[in-house]
Amino acid sequence: MNGAAYISIIRPVNAVVAGLAGILATIIATGSVPAEFFFIFLIILTITGAGNVINDYYDREIDAINQPSRPIPSGKISPGHARIYAVFLFLAGNGIAIWFMPQPIAAIAVVNSILL
Repeated sequence: MNGAAYISIIRPVNAVVAGLAGILATIIATGSVPAEFFFIFLIILTITGAGNVINDYYDREIDAINQPSRPIPSGKISPGHARIYAVFLFLAGNGIAIWFMPQPIAAIAVVNSILL
C-alpha cells in the first residue's frame, strides 16, 4: 500500500480549499464561527476527496494517456481499491454529518454524495 498515493488521489489541496470555503461560507451566513467548524471541514474534505477518487476511477483509461502518473494508471492504487476507498470516504463523511450535524446539514451531505 502506497500511503502517498491514497493522499494524492483525493487531491488534498482542492479538498482542503473546499473545506475552508465551507467554513468561510458558514461564518458569512451565520456571522460567527460555528462550534462544529472541525466537523464541517472534515465532512467537506472527505466527500470532496471521495468525488475526486470516483473521478479518477472513471477517467482511468483517459488518464493512462494524458496523466499516466496519477495513482490508478501508474498502478499505485488498483481500480478496485480506489472504489473501496471512495466508498469509505463517502461513508466517513456522511457518517460524521449524520452523527454530529443537524438533519438539514446531514441531508445536504447525503444528497451531495448521491449526486457525485
